[in-house]
Amino acid sequence: MRISLVAGLLVLLLTGSGVLGADEIWQELEPGLDLGRFDTQTQDVTVEAADLVVLRVDPAAWDLKVLTCPEQKVERGLEAWDWCRRFGLVAAINAGMYQADHRTHVGYCKIDGQVVNPGTNDYLSAAAMDPVDPADPVFRIFDL
Repeated sequence: MRISLVAGLLVLLLTGSGVLGADEIWQELEPGLDLGRFDTQTQDVTVEAADLVVLRVDPAAWDLKVLTCPEQKVERGLEAWDWCRRFGLVAAINAGMYQADHRTHVGYCKIDGQVVNPGTNDYLSAAAMDPVDPADPVFRIFDL
């Protein structure tokens, strides 16, 4: 099964147990794929409370892939459910921030050895997958 980080649509992949609270918060959808709901109530009355919904993925159990509009010959950015339907994905998660065209990633993006966008920004974070050395983690977020 495949989960894709879709370029054209915040990567929030959390692995391990107990992230942000007790394990009871997590609902297993499939082995290695859990859904968590977190109450964001605050004492600040100027901030509206909402539920934060998180999809936790074990990258060792699921095939992660980055899809882009140009690579998939998609004319304009799609919503996550459209990417899932069109490409047979279990889930689609935004892979970053995008230019006004809703297609071009604002930061450096390289997929399968091909540079999709050579530009850089000052976000000071990066996501990486498919390591050259198989001993390295399958997916990692770097705080630069």
